[in-house]
Amino acid sequence: MGFQVPQAGHPIIGLSEVVGSGVDASEFAMMTNKGPIRVRRGAAAHQWFASQDACDWLGSATASSVAGLQAASAPRPLSALGEFPIGSTCGLPYALVALDSEAALDAIAIDPTAPPAAFQAQCGLPHGLALYFYVRTGEAAARTRMFCSEGGRWIEDVATGSAAGPLAAHLAPFQGTFVQGSTRRAHIEVKSSAREGARVEIGGAVLRVASGTWAALPG
Repeated sequence: MGFQVPQAGHPIIGLSEVVGSGVDASEFAMMTNKGPIRVRRGAAAHQWFASQDACDWLGSATASSVAGLQAASAPRPLSALGEFPIGSTCGLPYALVALDSEAALDAIAIDPTAPPAAFQAQCGLPHGLALYFYVRTGEAAARTRMFCSEGGRWIEDVATGSAAGPLAAHLAPFQGTFVQGSTRRAHIEVKSSAREGARVEIGGAVLRVASGTWAALPG
């Protein structure tokens, strides 16, 4: 992205597992660039939840601006309103793009060379705007995919807690699971009570894949 994110989603959940293993507490706070965020242990082993801020609603993205980013072979996103809300719970803005089927979600293909600056300008935001596509698959379930610009190219992220927060708020009241990704699928547990003015909780299980230490170089 080229800048420090105000508050990350999944890195906080992963860090909670590391920090939590060294403290005798079921709940504690961590300081981020956006401010403190509280985390708590879940009922299952290695499960953690973070309490994000209430969602800030920052306008909307038009269907045509989103469709302009997609490869020619991709389906156009569908919405009864023809526009998609932009929300943020961690300081990063996401356009929440509703689709009408899982087939449409799986077929989404963003042109990696589409200029992000033009899309962001159309939405009235300076930088950092990303896309969170979703389709409801049940009363307490949705499938999602997230695309963001990195180094001037659009890429897909496999798990994005900072995007799950705004979507949970948008669907509030909601308590359930977002399954993100098209091939490798991440399960994100979310809970929200209101679209505005209420904090959002996101979390999931942490799997440690490596460990190590940092050492300062002499001189």
